[in-house]
Amino acid sequence: AVHRPLAIACHNMAWELQALGNQRSPAQTQAMLRIAAASREHWSRAGTWLHIERAEYCLALTHLSAGLFDDAWRHAGQCLAVCLHHQAPPMEHFYAHEAMARVHHARREAAELAHHAEAMRGAFERMTADDQDACREALGAVQALRAA
Repeated sequence: AVHRPLAIACHNMAWELQALGNQRSPAQTQAMLRIAAASREHWSRAGTWLHIERAEYCLALTHLSAGLFDDAWRHAGQCLAVCLHHQAPPMEHFYAHEAMARVHHARREAAELAHHAEAMRGAFERMTADDQDACREALGAVQALRAA
């Protein structure tokens, strides 16, 4: 019973630290990575595949934010693998491909970025209108990365 509230708290703290971006200290960056990993661990004990997939997404973006591109790629790949294994809804695929696209952009891998940007668009087209509204900004941001 203790794992669920810890998973939620760690998840929220990891995103708060990630949002600091360049304003984060090295100590905060290390805390962000440890807290995101703790969230994933707690979700593995108290959550469903969906929680684990979202924790992998968080790990991908926190590692990307920390400049750890290989680790970010590994976690983004895990996020996508969970989506594929569980036949996740389009919105989950959308965010998994977003993480992959952002990592490939950071690694300067244009072809891979383009592939995942197109996969995002495909998932976006299969979403409900409400989900599209929630995802439109992320789609635009990745399209802008692709155009840059």
